[in-house]
Amino acid sequence: MIDKLVAQLLKHQTAIGSFDATANRSARYYAAFNGQGTDRVVETTALAIWALTVRRKQLNNASLYQESISAAVGYLKTQVKGGTFGGNLATLFAIRALEAV
Repeated sequence: MIDKLVAQLLKHQTAIGSFDATANRSARYYAAFNGQGTDRVVETTALAIWALTVRRKQLNNASLYQESISAAVGYLKTQVKGGTFGGNLATLFAIRALEAV
C-alpha cells in the first residue's frame, strides 16, 4: 500500500524537481497547509523529500528514490532567498527536509 502511495507521489514531481499540490479550491482540492504561490510548492516539495527519505530508511535502501530526492533538493536550493524559503512554514518544512537527507 505504501509503495502505491509513493508511486502516486512521484507522478507529481515536475521537470525542475519540485512537487506541486493542486490549489483549485472550487473543485475542493487544497494544497498542504493552504500555502499560496511559491510557498505552496516549497512546502509540498519539502514534505515529499521527507516522505521519500523516511520510506527509503524503512526499506534500508540508501539509493532508493535518490534521483527524485536530489532533484527536489536542487529545487529547494534555488528557492532560498535572504535565508528563508518564503513564509515561516515553507522555511520550516524546507529546513527539516534538508536535515532528513
